[in-house]
Amino acid sequence: DKPELIILSYSDTQFETVKGTGYPYLTFKKLNENDVTLQYNLWERILNKVSRGLLGKNLILNGHSLRRLDIGLDIIFPATQHAYFSNVKIKLFWIPDFQMHFLPQFFSKQAIEICIRKEKELAELAKTFIFSSYTAQKQFRTLYPLSKSKTFVLQFAVTHPAYDTFSVIAVNQKYHIDRPYFFCANQVWAHKNHMIILRAIRKIKELEKKEVLVVFSGKEYDLRNPDFFSGLKKYIQDNKLEENVRFLGFIAREDQLQLMQNSISVIQPSLFEGWST
Repeated sequence: DKPELIILSYSDTQFETVKGTGYPYLTFKKLNENDVTLQYNLWERILNKVSRGLLGKNLILNGHSLRRLDIGLDIIFPATQHAYFSNVKIKLFWIPDFQMHFLPQFFSKQAIEICIRKEKELAELAKTFIFSSYTAQKQFRTLYPLSKSKTFVLQFAVTHPAYDTFSVIAVNQKYHIDRPYFFCANQVWAHKNHMIILRAIRKIKELEKKEVLVVFSGKEYDLRNPDFFSGLKKYIQDNKLEENVRFLGFIAREDQLQLMQNSISVIQPSLFEGWST
């Protein structure tokens, strides 16, 4: 079965990304935040008019209703509680993972409070959840055992672009890789545990008297820990590991796959993964 999918986004760029899948039944709806406007009923307008005359401001700040998006959606996924979609009958909510419960040290107290408050609200009100792994589904049931929500697992489908036509030599030259290497492809975020690789390199140099090279790819900024990457670089400098590591940043997928395939091995030291990838 190939249902028609309506892709909603504020960004035209994201539409182009989705078009790249080649799925034949796609339509696109660009959202406009201005579509969500306050609409007061007659009684609210009268109250506000009197209030502005007496107090100089509206008494009722939130409109009785919000303009709703009406494009014939049967289901929305991942769902949101935004009033835009209040007339969509079937809402499939998605929680990526529950990392905040297990690694709270990587988040601010405020971020944890906001996230858990939202989770509790959805666990009580949402009819259906989709999770990306059986681990996340199990953790939801453990954390919110009283929730009556139905839960389903929909694992990610990973596809690869054609990359075998790329020259290994050219890719290595592009990234200044001149010897055998290990490869770690991860966003440079605290829970991905890059530090354990750097400590391993230091021990190998000290105990085995060997030089190794580890190549890293991935975005080098963590919104939750803005100083994390600079801390890694300081460790590298303090321990004289500059010749043993290459941080490539966010690179083309084809280059990443070539580097992965031609590495000695791939290292994945992450402390927490909830997405089944």
